Amino acid sequence: MSGTDRSDEDGYEEGLSNEPGSGEESSPIENLFDDPEAENEEADEQLEPRVVAKTYQEIVEENSNLKNRLLKALAETENVRKRSAREKDDASKYAISNFARDLLEVSDNLQRALASVTDEARAHAGETLLNLLEGVEITEKVLHNVLEKSRVTLVDPAGERFDPNFHQAITEIHHPEKPHGTVLDVMQRGYVIGDRLLRPAMVTIAKGGPPAPKPAPEKPAAPKAPEVKAGEQGDDDGPEPGSTINTSA
Repeated sequence: MSGTDRSDEDGYEEGLSNEPGSGEESSPIENLFDDPEAENEEADEQLEPRVVAKTYQEIVEENSNLKNRLLKALAETENVRKRSAREKDDASKYAISNFARDLLEVSDNLQRALASVTDEARAHAGETLLNLLEGVEITEKVLHNVLEKSRVTLVDPAGERFDPNFHQAITEIHHPEKPHGTVLDVMQRGYVIGDRLLRPAMVTIAKGGPPAPKPAPEKPAAPKAPEVKAGEQGDDDGPEPGSTINTSA
């Protein structure tokens, strides 16, 4: 055999040794299809949560913590619901506060127009002026009716005791006959919307007089009579069993 034939045989054998399956090592493609079931089992074992035994005390504590978290969440939800309802109610009641406050200037101007005409001028006024004054008075009354429909009410505290919650003192006048703190004059009327102050009344108050009497305490409300439900006997249905009946009549 020639040297050329021998080298050809050696190259053929070397090529066979490099073919797939001829050696111990396999290609990456074969590794993908080696044993798919075994790979799935290993993946399931990795994903399966480990069950850890808990003591009774640990279970009780965990249950208590979950209960507290639930109660806190329920309380927070209830607070949010109440706050939303309160904000909605306030928005419906006081949404026109700014508009009503601006509208008060119209009422003030109408009042100033009427106050500028003295009683003597009215007495000597002609029919035209009287009709004009009547129209202004009707306009002011209609305006107040419109404001009252929106729960805006007038505060005119002349002769009342000074209340810093609704009145604003402009000046004090020495008046020995009037009780101290009495409103002598209202320079500008105040208004409230619902139970909130819209604008305080600007007033002058008396000082130097006798102390103002204290307001009488409010009497407690009388207890309500118990309601008698249908099918139950009231007090006038006759004597109770075992009571004495007067037969002398």
